[in-house]
Amino acid sequence: ELLIALGERPSEKRLRNLITYCDTDKNGTIELGEFLQGRRLVLSKEKHGGGSDRDGDMDVLVKSFHTLDKNQDGVLCVDELTGLLSTAGGYLTKEDAEEIIRLADISGDGVIDLDEFLRSMTDVTKSYLNWRLRSGFRAILIIGGPGSGKGTLCEKLVKHCHVTHLSSGDLLRSEVKSGTALGKVCAKTMEEGKLLPSTTVMALLRKANYFLTYYYK
Repeated sequence: ELLIALGERPSEKRLRNLITYCDTDKNGTIELGEFLQGRRLVLSKEKHGGGSDRDGDMDVLVKSFHTLDKNQDGVLCVDELTGLLSTAGGYLTKEDAEEIIRLADISGDGVIDLDEFLRSMTDVTKSYLNWRLRSGFRAILIIGGPGSGKGTLCEKLVKHCHVTHLSSGDLLRSEVKSGTALGKVCAKTMEEGKLLPSTTVMALLRKANYFLTYYYK
């Protein structure tokens, strides 16, 4: 779940290798001390981590670059990275964005082109910053009353902009149906005719987005 939150879909081989490499006392789990010692491996794809197909990785990184490139001018600037949300929580501040640009900008022109982006994202020495881009996403909130056309607009966005549509109503109904602790709380609140707090809705959206980040949608 940690690796998924960081924007990766780890294979069974990679997970087994991570456990084998980091679990120094061989008890089948990774304690905090072991995690801290092996954190560089967890945040990157070094040889002990059982990396995946390189061509596939590159395809995903290229898609990620084009997603981050809001104006499609072929380069990433500070403004485009500032405010980028992360499934691990938080967002990129302007200072974070400036630091990423500084580390990846080989040519020194103040922006990152595709070649520089790929070089940076595959550089294990920069994994502490790279995971924030791998786990990054943008969100567009469509808000309106019943029958205002939210669903129609979202269908068009999915069709023409190739984004993923997350409906808070659908997520809520699914959570209630699943019978989870959160779903039971939501069901009780709705039965009482009360509105769900925004924190609950955000929790549902974050939970859903958690499993989508690998595709950079």
